[in-house]
Amino acid sequence: MRKKSQKGIAVLCAFLCLFAAIGLADSEFDPKTASYDELIFLIQRYGSTEEKRDLKKLAWEEMFARGPDAFRAVMDRIHIENVMIGVLAQNMVEQMDPTNTAPILVDSLSSTNARTRKIAMFFLGFHETPQYADQVLPLLEDSEVSGATMRTLGKWHVTNAVPQILPFLKHEREVRRIAAANALREIRDPATIPDLLPLLGDPTFTVRKTAGRALAAMGEPAVPALLGALPASGGTARREIIRVLGDIEATNACRALNDLLESADPMTRRDIESALGQIPCGN
Repeated sequence: MRKKSQKGIAVLCAFLCLFAAIGLADSEFDPKTASYDELIFLIQRYGSTEEKRDLKKLAWEEMFARGPDAFRAVMDRIHIENVMIGVLAQNMVEQMDPTNTAPILVDSLSSTNARTRKIAMFFLGFHETPQYADQVLPLLEDSEVSGATMRTLGKWHVTNAVPQILPFLKHEREVRRIAAANALREIRDPATIPDLLPLLGDPTFTVRKTAGRALAAMGEPAVPALLGALPASGGTARREIIRVLGDIEATNACRALNDLLESADPMTRRDIESALGQIPCGN
C-alpha cells in the first residue's frame, strides 16, 4: 500500500510539472521568471528539436544560477522516480559549494519519504563534510537508509561510527554486510581486523571479496591475523586468505605459503602460486 501511495504521489507531481508548462509557448519562455516546476519540466523533457535543446540548456543554467534555493527545490522533488531529476540533483551536488548543499541534504534526512532520505544520504558522501557526522549517525538505525549511511560515514572516515557498523557484518542481508565491509575499508581501523576475518568464509562471493579488499587495505597490520587463521582454514576461506596475503605483498607469509604448496588442492595451489608471484620472497 505504501509503495502504491508513493507511486501515486510521484505521478501526481509529474503531472503538476507538466501542467505548469502547459500554455507556456517555448518562444515566450523567460528563465528568470520561470517557476521551479517549469524549469524542471524543461530539464527533464526530451530534447527532440534544436529549440527544445536550447530551452533545456537555459533551464539548466537558470537552476544553477539560483543556487541553494534551487537545490532545495530539487531535493523537495527528489522522491519522484524521474531519472533526469536525479541527474540534475547529482550535478548540483558535484558542482556547487558543499557548504551550501550539505545543510540542505542534512535537512532532507528528516523527510518522511524513505527515497528522499536515502538519496540525500548518498549525496552527502560526495564531499568531505564530517562535521555532520553526529546528525548522520542516528540513521544507522533507519533500515531504509542504513546502507547509504555506512557508505557516507566510511567516506568521511568517522572512526567513532565503527561500533555501530560492526553488527552489520553479521546482518542477514548480503548488501548490508557488503556496505559494512566497504565502510570499514574506508575507515581503516586495525581494531576491526578480527571482525572482518570471518567474512572471508562468507557463503556469498561478493561479501568475501569485499571483506578481502577491506583487509588488504589494512596492509601489514592484517598479516598476523591472516597467518594465524591460515592453518585451520579451508575451502573458500583459505583461498581468500591466500589472495589477501598476496595483495598485501606480505613477505613474512612466504614460508607459510610455500609449506602449503605441495599439499594444496589444484585450485588453492594456483592461488598460492599467484600470491607468491606478487610477494617479493627472497628478493
